[in-house]
Order: sequence, then C-alpha cells, then structure tokens
Amino acid sequence: MNYTPVRISTLKPDKTLPFAVYIYFKERHLLYVKPGAQIDETRYKKLRKQKITKFFITGDQESAYQKYLDQLLDETLSDSGIEISAKVDMIQDASFTALEKLQEDSKSEVAYQMTKTAAKGVAKIVLENEDALQALYEKKSEVGETVVNHCMNVCAISVKLAQLMKCSEKEIETLSVAALIHDIGLTQESLELFEKNSVYHTSEEKIAYAKHTKDGLAALKERDWVSNEIMELVEFHEENLTGEGPHKKTKLSKLEEILSLVNAYDKKILTTAKAPLQAIKDFKIDELGKYDLKVIQNLEKVIKIGFTYD
Repeated sequence: MNYTPVRISTLKPDKTLPFAVYIYFKERHLLYVKPGAQIDETRYKKLRKQKITKFFITGDQESAYQKYLDQLLDETLSDSGIEISAKVDMIQDASFTALEKLQEDSKSEVAYQMTKTAAKGVAKIVLENEDALQALYEKKSEVGETVVNHCMNVCAISVKLAQLMKCSEKEIETLSVAALIHDIGLTQESLELFEKNSVYHTSEEKIAYAKHTKDGLAALKERDWVSNEIMELVEFHEENLTGEGPHKKTKLSKLEEILSLVNAYDKKILTTAKAPLQAIKDFKIDELGKYDLKVIQNLEKVIKIGFTYD
C-alpha cells in the first residue's frame, strides 16, 4: 500500500476526517484515526509538543484529503480570530505537503491541485493581511525546507507586486501557482548551487544550475491540467533583460519579469543573509539594467510596506 505524508497542521483537531490517518512507528504505518473520526485537542497538542510533524494517508485517499484541505484553508484564512502566525504555519505546511508530493510524482493531477490550493492560500493571506510578509519571513526554515520557504516567499511577494502593478485576478492566480512551483526542477545535486550566491558560480556551475529550469518544464510538460503560461513562467524564471539567463531571453512578459525579479530578490536574501529592507537597498543597485527600473521601484514599495523593521 502506498502512503502519502501530510503535515500535521493541515489537519484540525476536533474536526471530522473523511479519511484514515496513520503514523509511522518502528518502520510500520499504524492506523491512528479511522475515517469519520476526529483527533481530539489533547492528543493533537501532545503530538505537536513531541514535535511530530507528519501524518500519513493512503494514496487512494489523496482526493478526499484535497477536498478537506480546500475547506479547512478557506475556513482558517477567513477567520479573523485566528492569529496570523497560525495561518502562516498552516499555509506553509500545506505548501510543503503539496510540493513534496509534486516533486515525488509530477504526473499526479491531485498533487498539482494541492499546489494550486496552497498557492491560493498564500495569495489570500498576503493580499488580505498587511503584516503577512513579515510573518512569513520571520518563520524559520526547518532542515530540508529552504526551497519550500523560498518558493512561498517568492509567491507571496510576487502577488503583492502584481497587485500593485494592477494585474488582473486571473494573472495573479496564474502567477501565484507558477511562483510556488517555479523550482520544481531542482534536484539534490543542484541544491548546493541553489544556496550559493550566483555571483560566485563558476562557468560549469552556471550551466549545471541552469538545467533546473529545463527540468522544471519537463516535469510539467504534457500535463493537460497545467497551462502553457504557467509552464513558460516556470521555464523562464531565471531570465532577465540582459539575455544572461539560461534561455538568453531579452524580452519578458509582465508576469515573467515579476517572477524573475522576485526570485532574484529572495535569492539575495537567502544567499547573503541580509534582512529584507537591507537587501532591497543593495538589490536595486546591483540589478539595475536587468529589469525595468519602474518594476524594481514597485518591488521596493512592496518591501517597504510589508516590512516595518529588519
């Protein structure tokens, strides 16, 4: 039997679960909650205290989990009584669950729909909460979650920038999904280069790292449920106006430029350990000529509004 890991915070205590939940113990998957039952608040808190991060569901219950998660995210993100930190925790774990599944099986339509749900959640939380960007960046990455956090950050800032640039709802939806999955082509081998400042990449490393944009396209190609626009955004997210990107493009669409710009900005934060407000000061100088000046200035506005302190 195949089991799919799901993050614990994507399940709510005292809420009926339409699928069975398993825990992994001593190299075995053991039934923890039967379909139609609930996880009571006391047991749930005990698991969180023990730093249990994952449950498991069977592969044939992924669609039921997806429907459950859709409803739970809508309820949680719309509830003004829930703290922003709790909302960030849930959307981060939803993103991690979705991207982990998509990385494992890029042919899975359910996995892709899970990423769409997570992207919708990221967009909703940052567009409706001015302090959401700060909360996202203050949440520290766990081991192995650096890429997921980067993708969430890029998704969050991209939709805020798109909103400022008066993009349509459809454009923002498309951009949010592409931003969340833009690094789907990264492999274990390219992770070391991902965390290294591109300024210090050798010629060989640049070629090796550029491969992840082509691998990302290959992972999504010929999937009827993925639009051509999303595939192109994933493929061209490392391009800029100088033609120095993997595909040597010198003209970018509005959404391509937003995604590339924000990806480069968050990578600067990641590889230099600079705070967002300091990073944008350096970024607008270092990247001048690679992107339209007006777009860089709009990014600076988003950062100054979203981050009140470093």
